[in-house]
This record gives sequence, structure tokens and C-alpha cells, in this order.
Amino acid sequence: MGVLAVISFDMDNALELRKRSQDLARFVELMAGLLSSKLKEHRLMNSFGLAMAELTAILDKLEKGIVAFDEDGEILHYNKSATRILALNESSNSTNKIKDFLTPFLKEGKINVPRIIQYGKRSLLMNMETIKMHGTGHGAQKIRLMDFLDYAVVKKDAGSMTIADRPITFDDILTRNQKMQKMIEFAKRIARSNSTVLLRGASGTGKEIFARAIHQGSDRSGHFVAINCGAIPETLLESEFFGYDGGAFTGAKREGKPGKFELADGGTIFLDEVGTMPLHLQTKLLRVLEEHRVDRLGGKQSFPVDVRIISATNENLEDLVKDGHFREDLYFRLNVIPIAIPPLRERPEDIEMLGTHYLKQYSKRLGKNIFKISDELQRWLINYSWPGNIRELSNIIEYAVNVEDDDILTLSSLPPRFESPVGLLHLCNKENERMERLQNILQDQGWGKTGKAHAAKTFGVSLATIYRWVDKYSSRWPKK
Repeated sequence: MGVLAVISFDMDNALELRKRSQDLARFVELMAGLLSSKLKEHRLMNSFGLAMAELTAILDKLEKGIVAFDEDGEILHYNKSATRILALNESSNSTNKIKDFLTPFLKEGKINVPRIIQYGKRSLLMNMETIKMHGTGHGAQKIRLMDFLDYAVVKKDAGSMTIADRPITFDDILTRNQKMQKMIEFAKRIARSNSTVLLRGASGTGKEIFARAIHQGSDRSGHFVAINCGAIPETLLESEFFGYDGGAFTGAKREGKPGKFELADGGTIFLDEVGTMPLHLQTKLLRVLEEHRVDRLGGKQSFPVDVRIISATNENLEDLVKDGHFREDLYFRLNVIPIAIPPLRERPEDIEMLGTHYLKQYSKRLGKNIFKISDELQRWLINYSWPGNIRELSNIIEYAVNVEDDDILTLSSLPPRFESPVGLLHLCNKENERMERLQNILQDQGWGKTGKAHAAKTFGVSLATIYRWVDKYSSRWPKK
């Protein structure tokens, strides 16, 4: 860095310096050491200042609010997120406000136990730990570190990581059926409201697709969260619905767990198979609907929630109410906007379109080059009764695409649970013959009750069966 020297410019001074050379050498050595120490200290302070600036910049970038206390409870440092989460200005009194708020929790001494604390009308998820700073002198110094997050943000982030949230719109509902088209238009109108919706229909008709489309068509910013009430054991339903605090029961996580209602805050919760919900849980659900608050299992405080409920059932809720298996007051709260989705057998004009859609979907997914459904298989699909509705159609096409090596699906591509291809073709032809024969009888005898009674006598079946056949074939007959 430099040189320290003692220099003479004349002979007299030179002689004097020589006499005092040992003392001056020690002086120069001491001064050089002092200057060297000052330079090292300066470098160290610069390095320390840079490290502090880097550490502060890193801490300020964290989403968590962080506050460090010394052993006497005085604040050593807090980051910008702390002032942001606590909605404080970066002013001189921020330190006092933070200290006043957090000191009571500091005195409780709960270490490494995440918990939810209230800050005004907001909830914060807070954790605290002690860090020992080893050094010289009187031993180790302890720092108490607190971190916290806005609990609403935690729930939203948890939802985005754990919830399948692929946007599904009304455009994803494929139909040529006029009744379904009117139903979609009605659902679009009510999507923007916050009213509860009850979707009714047989299993496999696409009730969850409808629910997701309604959510996507709304203005709600939260997630779509689905719960199958019939698929979760009764002992776990309550904790799945409403969450729990740490230590609420044996095996519970010590930090607790938010329930589906908390994860759906600001969004939509879909209760599938709502008719299977046990009565004690129906009571708690009714309270959530009325008070818009959720109580966790083992918790001491409730959380406000803004959730729209869409429920679905394939059961007759009115009969369940009469039998005492479903609360009447909850039924009326859920049945504000009822939507009944017709089964696939009542939508024969949709079968060919849906079959082609699933053929393209599974051919692409499975890397197959199958581009067509044969006419014989197409007739069979149209005449089949579809007890499993759209889900069964999707499964049959998926199976057929998996096993077919040719570029066209035929009757032989169907799953083995169905009849032989020859028998299936015979069934299709027989069904078509019956349809044509019934049409001819009604054209001759009239389309009223008298003509239908004559058809029932001709076929040797009941009048109710003739009405069912007419309802089934009417969309395929030419307009009368």
C-alpha cells in the first residue's frame, strides 16, 4: 500500500539519524504497524458494510416479514416485508409499533411452533425460533427471530400448488341438444352471481365440468376446490372441510392444516355427492353458509371465508329429507339455483359428436393414427342405453383406441364385457327395425294415446314402454 521512511537531506541530520537509528527504526516499525492496522480495519469495515448491505437486500426481498430481537427484547433488525405485511410506513416509529405488537408473543416463548395470530382483521402465520451466536467473551449471545406471512397469501399459494385448476369454460361442454344448449345459456347468466347452485343428474353426466364452467364464468378470483363427499372416510371429512390446529388429534401435524373451505376463500367449493354427507357435518356446513366463518378442529378462533358453494347429487334429496337423512334447512340453502343435467340416452344427437371428440383426444394422447368410427359401431353407440353416461362413453372409446391396431374403430374394438361383434350388430339392426316398425304403426294409427295403445298391443309390451320408446326415438324420426 505504501512506504514509510526517515530521510536526511544534509550531513548533519544524517549523523543525527545514525546516532538514533535503533530508536527511529522501532518508531518506523510501530507507525507502519499502526497504519497497516488502520488499513486492515478500513478494509474490514468496507467488507462488513458490503456484507450488511447484501444481507439487508436479501432479507428485504423475502416474502416473509422478519424481525430479530436481542436477549433483552430490543429489536435488532426488521425487513421491508415486515412493514408491508403490518401495513406500516417506513418511519421512525415503525420500530416501536412492531415491538408493541410482537413483544407479547415473544414473552409466551413458544419456539418453532407455527401458529396463526390476529393483526386487526387479518390473520398472520407466525413462527419463532432462537439462534445462538457463538463468540468470545462472556459466552454465546441469543437472538430471537420471528417470521410471519399474510395467511390469506399462504392459503392462496397452497391452493395453487395442490389444486387442479385447469380452466374449463362453457365452450368445453359439447352438445347439439337443444335442452342442453338452453341449460348452458341459463348457467352463463347465473355464473356471475354468488348464489349457491345445486347440480342434479345421474353419475357421469358431467356435473363437475358444469361446476368448473360456472366458476370460470364468474368474477371470483379464488380457486375452484372440489370435494367428493362420498369418497372421503367420514372420520376425515370434518378435518378435510374445515382444517385443524396443531395437536387437534393424534397424528395431526403440529403446524395444523387449512381445510378446503379456507383454500377456496374468494373462489368456489364444489361438493360432489352432497347427499352422502353425515348429519353432524351438515350442521356445521349450514353454520358456514349462514355466518361465512370456519372453525378449525381444535382451534380457538374462526376464520372469515368468502366461498360460493356448488353442490351436486345423483340422489333424490327430497326423499332423503323425508327419511331424515338430510337436513331440510340445508336442502333449501343449497337448492337456490337448481340445474338438472339430462342423461346421455336423452341426448342421442350428442353421441356421435362426443365419440368423435374422444377418438381424437385418445388417439393423440396414445400416439395412435385412428381417424374414424365405423358405421356399425356408430349405430351401436347411438342405440346403447349408456347407464354410465358420458364417463362410460369416454372409457369405451379410450379402451377401443388402446386395443385397435387398425385406423378405424369397429364393433370388435369394444370391451369384452359386451356381446360378440355379430350379436352387437344384430342388436343394432333389431333396434333399428323396432324403431321403424313403431314409427309406421303410429303413422297409421295416430300419435295419440289410441295409436300408442295399439302399438303396445302389437309389440306385446306395456303402454309405459311405448311412451319410453317414443321418447327415445323421437329425435331420430323425421318431424311429424
